[in-house]
Parts: sequence; C-alpha cells; structure tokens
Amino acid sequence: MNATCHIETGAEPLAVRPSLHLPCEVQPRAEALQVAIRRVELSAGAEEELRERACVHRLAAAWRRLRALTG
Repeated sequence: MNATCHIETGAEPLAVRPSLHLPCEVQPRAEALQVAIRRVELSAGAEEELRERACVHRLAAAWRRLRALTG
C-alpha cells in the first residue's frame, strides 16, 4: 500500500492549480519542494511583469513618435 500525503501548492484564489500528492516517505523534503514551487511561481510572475513593462515602454515610445509626427 502506498500512502500519500496531501501538500497544497499555495494556489491563488482565482488560479486553478493541482495539488501535489507525494508518498509519505518524501514528506520530510516537502518544505524544500514548496520553496521551489514558490520560486517558480515568483519567477513566472516576474517574467510577466517584465513583459508588461516592456509593452508599456513600447507604447510610450510609439506615443512619442506619433506626437513628433503630428507636431
């Protein structure tokens, strides 16, 4: 029989993320796994923020070019 321990991944309220089911013998390493999951989530959030920031910069540059053309 293979018992499993339920570990929450810290999903945000509106996000749909699966929970992890790990064998109980892996449980002592669960905290390290949760830290790794949070790092991946943070890096994904940072990547999205960088993309949004780049989009804002491109929009601002386009606006400046348009204003320069229209005088």
